[in-house]
Parts: sequence; C-alpha cells; structure tokens
Amino acid sequence: MPREIVLQHKGAETCFGFEKVSRAKLYGRKRRVQLDSAGATTKRASIACDGAVIVQSGMTGQGYFDEAGVQYSRRDLVGLAPDGTELPLQKSTFNVAQALREVSPTELLDVRVSAIYSLTSEALNPELAVELEAGKVFHFPFNYSTDYVMEDGFLVQNDHGIFGLIGQSTSSEWIGQEVVAVPIVEDEEEDDDLDFEMF
Repeated sequence: MPREIVLQHKGAETCFGFEKVSRAKLYGRKRRVQLDSAGATTKRASIACDGAVIVQSGMTGQGYFDEAGVQYSRRDLVGLAPDGTELPLQKSTFNVAQALREVSPTELLDVRVSAIYSLTSEALNPELAVELEAGKVFHFPFNYSTDYVMEDGFLVQNDHGIFGLIGQSTSSEWIGQEVVAVPIVEDEEEDDDLDFEMF
C-alpha cells in the first residue's frame, strides 16, 4: 500500500500523493568529484584524533554508545521531556485520516519549516478545493515516521499547486513602533592592565 497523506475536511476525506520539494529539484545542483591519479573516483575520509583510525563518510552514524563504550540500538533509546519523564511514541500519520483545522495565514510566520511537499490528489474534495483556491490555510498533525515529536503540517495552495508545509510552530514576541528599545549600559570598570595592541 503506497504511503499517502489523508486529510479530513467536513466529513470528507482526501488522499494526497506527495513529493518532497528540494532546492536541487528546483534549480539543479553541481557536485565536485575528486579523482585519483588513475582517474577513479575517490572517497572522502578523516583521521580520528588518535591518528590510528580512518573514518569514512557515514561511519559516525553507525551506533550509539554510553560513557563506558557500550553500544545501544535505536530501539533501546527513549525520548525524555525536559523534566526527565519518558515521552510517548507518536505514530506515523501516513494513511491515517487527519482532521484539518482552518488557521490564520499569519500563523505560518511562526513555523520553522523543515520540509515542503507537493501534493496531488485524483479525487480532491470539491468543497476543500474551493476553500483552498480562496486562499484559506489549514493545519493538520503530521509525522513522517514513528518518533517522539509530532510536527505541524499546513495545507496551502498557490498558482503552482497544492503544498504541505511541515515544521514546528514557535512563539515570537513582537513589539510595536511606539515601544522604544532601552539600550543596556554596562558599567565600565577601571582596568589598569596594559593593552599591548596599543603599541
């Protein structure tokens, strides 16, 4: 069964196929390839601090170790809240209907976007299509894979199609133009030490 983003709006479900939008897909990319004297492609590697081990690309992500050098697998790890309590696992939202909630477009200004998906649907809910064309923005919970943090998804549409913006909502403090910023003045202590940069 293919993975789909399933969104529910006013009792009707819409299944979206998705494709990640990346800078490389939009603009293309260049990559430098290092060749050895025989013309073969080389692999990047680093020498560890002890000078005895060569570390190739990808080797530093092979395991998790504690202070005693004991290795743990990913399934042994748990997520912890700031107070030290264990966090519950959040399941992937693919193929599970998620309710849409209309939000103000300005709510997007407080989102740290980590991924953008181009969405396509063979049977788009007509009522949802009308509201998206009118410029409405909808929020839905999103989780790519099972982990400890549920992300925020936002459904939007422009002249190029329908998109899902995925990220984490943050909070920002704004001040008006009438509020005057007060500069912080630090007390200057007398320093009798010589500044050799003066000479």
